[in-house]
Amino acid sequence: MSYRLSSLIAVLALVPAAALADAAPAAPATPAAPKVTIGGLVDSYYELNLGQSQSVVNTLRPFDGTPGFHLNYAELNGVVDAGPAALRLDLGFGRQTALGTTNLFVQQAYATFKLGSTTLDFGRFVTSAGAEVIESKDNWLYSRSLLFYNAIPFAHEGLRATTPLAEGLNLQYGIVNGWDDDATLATSTVVSGHKVGNLSLAYANEKSPVTLNLNVYAGEEQASTAFRTLVDLVVGYTAGPIGLNLNVDYATQGTGTDSTGAAQAKATWYGASAMVRYTADAFKVSGRLEYFDDKDGYKTGTATAYYEGTLGLAYPVGTNAELRAELRYDAAKDAVPAYGDEKSLATFTVGALAWF
Repeated sequence: MSYRLSSLIAVLALVPAAALADAAPAAPATPAAPKVTIGGLVDSYYELNLGQSQSVVNTLRPFDGTPGFHLNYAELNGVVDAGPAALRLDLGFGRQTALGTTNLFVQQAYATFKLGSTTLDFGRFVTSAGAEVIESKDNWLYSRSLLFYNAIPFAHEGLRATTPLAEGLNLQYGIVNGWDDDATLATSTVVSGHKVGNLSLAYANEKSPVTLNLNVYAGEEQASTAFRTLVDLVVGYTAGPIGLNLNVDYATQGTGTDSTGAAQAKATWYGASAMVRYTADAFKVSGRLEYFDDKDGYKTGTATAYYEGTLGLAYPVGTNAELRAELRYDAAKDAVPAYGDEKSLATFTVGALAWF
């Protein structure tokens, strides 16, 4: 057999094998492993009443208003991002903060779905209202404002969606059970069909020194037939090391009946909080002035006006820890139980926070 003929036979023999190789289905691609992010926080403090007995507990500051040494909050959180879907779980522990903000120690637990440009969250999530959050490390001052505890909710259970409208401008809208439903260790059971609607507009752009967050919540609460409306506005401004923040809240609730059938009278509460912060290389100095009017005594138990002034110093220890010292003065137009049946209460607080 000539050399050319043998070469031709060899080539023809390889053709079917190559065709079969091309026709064989490709091995399925191994799905990419989801991105997992884990974090944690430990927050402890020591507080001292100034000029009054250490037995006086400021019940208008439930997270940090008890004299003595306390574990304020211990948190573990995690995010699992698998592309078009993700989940988030935040667990909170500690008598001071966790009892009032979590449902069986769950601060947040929700699934996220990316549907085009819109993000959909289903589950339990913290509120979008207010200038402060549950974690002290993310607030300018260690203690929270009167508005944070008395004027707005902490968390909701329901459904929300976020859609970008322009660069840095997002619209959030949803429907939830109400304010802090089942927040205290699941001691209550949601059986009502009442729902609260939420509409939020948030603006934050790195090119602009101004931030804006406008929230509206409206609807009947789970434990009441009264219709409640909250309007919350937060405006921020940054100029170099100086930061300014203004928070305004107005809420009203109509007449109705509670879960026991007892009549509820109309109630209104409102207030404003102004904060300033100066950031240096080795420390941060923050201040806050605040006014809150519980016009009908619905939120605090006493129909009066409250005032508050706070000065705080934060000293970072590395990038994941901070020591804080804070001097605060609370006052009311009338004597209130929260201030030991007096018109004012001054405190000094030292806090230690570490996170990863």
